[in-house]
Amino acid sequence: MYTLTFPQGNTFTDEYKSTTEITVFKKSVEVDGKQVEVDIYDLCSKNLFGEKAYSKFRNKDGFIVMFDVTNYDSFANIKSFFDRIRQYSNRCILPVLVGNKIDTTEDRAIGKLLAEDFANEHDIPYIETSAKDGTMVTELFEKVLTDIINPSEKVKQRQWRPFTSADLNSCKSCKCAIS
Repeated sequence: MYTLTFPQGNTFTDEYKSTTEITVFKKSVEVDGKQVEVDIYDLCSKNLFGEKAYSKFRNKDGFIVMFDVTNYDSFANIKSFFDRIRQYSNRCILPVLVGNKIDTTEDRAIGKLLAEDFANEHDIPYIETSAKDGTMVTELFEKVLTDIINPSEKVKQRQWRPFTSADLNSCKSCKCAIS
């Protein structure tokens, strides 16, 4: 069983209400010919700093932090999100930064270069998606799952390690080499 943190689902509705709690979805997917059970946690940003959310950071293999490319404040908060994830996770993880709503180019507040610069500075992959029209959503999930299940050497080097030596000692299930 692989546990990841993803945004919700693969459908879009104009009536979607913002997530105010932690929602868990279970999904069976095929990756590289293997059937894999995945837990998908939708953590809304309002609860990202609560104790309830911190406990959800443990024992996860990957995190997708998504921001709205039409909302500068959502981008301004991503460093704090990544800092908390890294602080509270207890194993090697694969973080991914996602800029969503690329279908609304006329309202764009965050340029692709700014987001890519942030991602490169923190050695995090960056992908742009549109939940509304489905652009790159499937590819995002496939890439994250493939990188976790069958990581290349480059992906292994990109994995974030836990902060403390106690956490490093408990990281025996990681696919990464602990240095």
